[in-house]
Amino acid sequence: MMGANNAMQREESLYQKRSREANADFKRSERKYERGVAVSVDKRNRLLSKMMSKANQESEAAAQSAVMSEMLLPEARGYLRGAKDGSEKVTQRNIRQHLDAQTAQKQFSLSNENLGPYIVDYASNGRTFAMAGAKGHLAVIGMKTGKLWGEIQLREKIRDVKFCHDDKWLVLAQKNHAYMYTNKGVEVHKMDKHQWPNRLAFLPFHFLIVSVGREGVITWQDISTGLIPGYTNTRLGETKAMCANPANGVIVTGHGSGIIKMWSPTVRRSLVEVHVSNAPILDVAVDAVGHYFVASTGNNAVTIYDVRTFREVYRMRRKHAVSGLSLSQTSILSLVEGTTCEFWKGLVSSSPENVDKPYMSWRIGEPIQSVRFCPWEDIAGIGHAKGIHSVIIPGSGEANIDSSLPNPMESRSEVKERPVKMLLSKLSADMIMLDPAAVGTLADHSLSYRENQKKRRRQSEFAEVEIPNEVLPEDAQALGSDRGEDSDDGPGDTIGQPGADAYLRSKPKKKAKRLKSASVKEKNRGWARTQKAKREKAADFAAEQKRKAEDAANAPPKQELQSALDRFV
Repeated sequence: MMGANNAMQREESLYQKRSREANADFKRSERKYERGVAVSVDKRNRLLSKMMSKANQESEAAAQSAVMSEMLLPEARGYLRGAKDGSEKVTQRNIRQHLDAQTAQKQFSLSNENLGPYIVDYASNGRTFAMAGAKGHLAVIGMKTGKLWGEIQLREKIRDVKFCHDDKWLVLAQKNHAYMYTNKGVEVHKMDKHQWPNRLAFLPFHFLIVSVGREGVITWQDISTGLIPGYTNTRLGETKAMCANPANGVIVTGHGSGIIKMWSPTVRRSLVEVHVSNAPILDVAVDAVGHYFVASTGNNAVTIYDVRTFREVYRMRRKHAVSGLSLSQTSILSLVEGTTCEFWKGLVSSSPENVDKPYMSWRIGEPIQSVRFCPWEDIAGIGHAKGIHSVIIPGSGEANIDSSLPNPMESRSEVKERPVKMLLSKLSADMIMLDPAAVGTLADHSLSYRENQKKRRRQSEFAEVEIPNEVLPEDAQALGSDRGEDSDDGPGDTIGQPGADAYLRSKPKKKAKRLKSASVKEKNRGWARTQKAKREKAADFAAEQKRKAEDAANAPPKQELQSALDRFV
């Protein structure tokens, strides 16, 4: 009997130990899906306290359901495994022999030597792709059936192509403006506010098409209403590197000064500035989760940064400059170097792996223009000078399809209802911010918070810089000369002395001069001429009034009129 009790106790302790381990694993997985910290409010406000507690419970339930759904994921990501020493080479032909017929037919090549180079873009559901040639050729083709949905020759330069919320609408960055077309090639709308666009981006949750052009102007436009929620001048000249952060909708741009900037349509100035290199930024890309961004520079370097901390994670030197970047749903990175395209796996993470050699590489005899990954598929589209290549990259697409997002398994009714649901759940432009978890939280506008903000602004107005003694004015040196020769800093040093510090802190910072474009300068000159004419007119009017007053004062007094009765006095 005693032995049976001991066995039961051992089983209970083992069960409790496994339960504790399972709960700890569940909590660790739950933190991955948490969105911000739970908000606590004053319980005296019953309505607000009830609303916030309900929001916290819903957030916790969503995180728990996301963890539970991990156990039900039926599919695993694809992979390619070769010899460890890299001696074994696997070609696209070898990969195709082990694929099913439906996937194998997505590996193809299309050539058109006279209208390139070509740019490729895929719809969000992965069922359609568009190829746009620099000389005006546009073709929209279905991925599953290979059917040509539409083809048109615009006879005008095309710089970029971007699908909108579904595969029926797309926007082209043409010579002077951006234009919207259907997948049949019919022009629907001319977006004249987007002038000389170089790059395009689309924010599906906000229904915003974004462009940056030759003048360095970023334009946001709502394609559902036609309104312009934001229009910002970067003041850094022509910009050719731009992408959108899919996690928060922030626009990331790379400039010739080696600076990466992040923008929101409701803020005139940039949200963040990251100095990556002294060389110009050639291209920039952000991963699907929004945790990392990759930048290629003109000094043959590729740098990976963590968006959450804005710190450099890894820097890689290349033999040639990387002109194009792209990231798949599983963070496989593509690098374009002239006629070669390399695919790196495990590089974009907090601890980069496989940094010695690429996962796969593709080399052709023509300069490569762009590389794009197909959503939900292990396919990458490579656009070059004479056409496009559709190649198979195992593990580049997400294996488990999310039914709440556009996907290739949608039925006809779901395809029709998708735009309506997206419009009903559309987010406003002022919700685009660096921390999306801040939406729905309470802003701290207490007295202590406002006082701290005023103190920070007051302190930022004064510059504390260290300069040599010889460049200080005589009055500052005189103020600091009372320390004598016994000072630790030495008789000739005034840095750190009370007088010199007082002189330095009393001098406010000078605001940086902003470079103005020719149109802005001409507008300012016209405004100055108008103001000068108004001042001259007001001065002439005042002089005329003064002259009339002086004439009235110097005039002889008027004789009073006499009545008829005055004759009898």
